[in-house]
Amino acid sequence: MGSSVRTIPQKEITVDFSIENVKSAILKLPKLLDSCKVINEDHVLKIYDLQFTSFMSLGNKLSITLTELSENKTKIIVNTTRMVGVFNEPNEVSSANTDYTKMTQALSKLLSNPNITEDEMKQYSKSKSNANFHIVLFIIFIIAMLYIFLS
Repeated sequence: MGSSVRTIPQKEITVDFSIENVKSAILKLPKLLDSCKVINEDHVLKIYDLQFTSFMSLGNKLSITLTELSENKTKIIVNTTRMVGVFNEPNEVSSANTDYTKMTQALSKLLSNPNITEDEMKQYSKSKSNANFHIVLFIIFIIAMLYIFLS
């Protein structure tokens, strides 16, 4: 169906936090998001690569570049790529956009609450994992029902 290569435009956000606060929050993202891990940190160029894995996929890479605009203002530039290959299907682009949304929501939570405890991070992560588990169970149920009815 979709053999054309799709691209995801670079996204840019400006936040009213110091570059150090943003960097610290980015490095804490894996504590909030089970599907996320930091795969590269360049503190000199201020580039941080995050891998978002998904069910049966190596997932997407979000490459985040930070630029200090002022003492309390930071520009965040996010480039999204596939860990392997390119975006061929609409669902791959949708998955990448979902990863971007998860990242920005978690980053916002960390920036707005810099004193968040380990327990609060685990609770947030657990609530997200439970939602994903229910979605996977529902998909398995639908596939099983289709198999039964189509057999």
